[in-house]
Amino acid sequence: MSYKTIQKNLEPYFFIHQVNENIIIGLRRATKSDSPQISELYIEGYGYKYIDPMVYDIKSLSEHLCNQNNIWIAGENIINNELMAISLIDIKNNVALAGKIIMKKTYRGLGLSSILSLNGVKMLIKEKLLENCIKIDSDVRANQIGAQKLTESAFGIAYSFIPIKYIFADKRGLILNNKSLSTSEIVLESMFGYFAILPPFLENRVKDVYLLDNDLMFFLYNFLNSFRRSMRIVMKDDYLETVKKVPENISSDFEDVDIKINFYNSFIQIRGLLSRNRIKYLLKKYKIFRILIWKIPTTLEGTYCMNVALELGFKIVGYDMASIKLSNMQNFCDSIIFFWSNQEIVEAGFCNVQTTQKNKILFEKISQQFIE
Repeated sequence: MSYKTIQKNLEPYFFIHQVNENIIIGLRRATKSDSPQISELYIEGYGYKYIDPMVYDIKSLSEHLCNQNNIWIAGENIINNELMAISLIDIKNNVALAGKIIMKKTYRGLGLSSILSLNGVKMLIKEKLLENCIKIDSDVRANQIGAQKLTESAFGIAYSFIPIKYIFADKRGLILNNKSLSTSEIVLESMFGYFAILPPFLENRVKDVYLLDNDLMFFLYNFLNSFRRSMRIVMKDDYLETVKKVPENISSDFEDVDIKINFYNSFIQIRGLLSRNRIKYLLKKYKIFRILIWKIPTTLEGTYCMNVALELGFKIVGYDMASIKLSNMQNFCDSIIFFWSNQEIVEAGFCNVQTTQKNKILFEKISQQFIE
């Protein structure tokens, strides 16, 4: 089968790349019939320790593949019809969450990760599969400097550093494929968060920004502004206000929050506004979880929550643009990312961190508050 012949019949592939005469890679949307091969890729790459056991259960995986909010991209060697790579883009809250490419071992070392990820996203945008999304978001391991460079070359902008976001796969009692998934393994995987804006971003982002009079918050805001020329254009019309005295006389019904519990990662994510008593209650209720992440909107009411978070020992770990849509807002406002965990776990999260030059100052600024 020649490369020219394949070019004439692209279906079902939206991108084709020839490595050599034995390897011609085609990218396409995965279907539920791919479930067994996708599961095999995860088993090869992770054994039975992947954080979400859904990938090991063919029925659950097939249902996930059928959900239109889950865009699975398959890489296939057209020569022998071998599924050699898979990646998931999960659409939530108008954000496309891009997962890591899982690649068959025999295809690694050929420089395919960058080629497949860049062209996969390009085609998704071209085919308007992301037309309702305002940005693409992804996590990159802090010990993988190559992945950080790749993400930055794909116009990714770093916005957070979270010590060991994925730390504990609590799958006790689960048995799949006659394998026990019980584990108490701690996985040291500190993460840099990256995002890339999509065309609807500008018209859907709230430009009014309220921040506490806090040096780290202003550093993170200005870090994004200086990261790339395109960000200076995005942020040039912002209205930025420093709040020195937080509004304590807010109404009792101001709470506007979304809480997600991730049992497999053993962390809680809170997005929105909470009172002091409510967040103290949640800290007590969820003390068995190892990490709590609270994204607080950059609104005037949000500065009250920022102050409460700092009083309760939360650390500031990032600035997430256009990340929260409150019930009284038509568009998405920015948020400050706050992090809570115990000190022993956090200290382990700084092991083996490697950074690009752009990420070095971000890492140093955020990590400093953990060692003071």
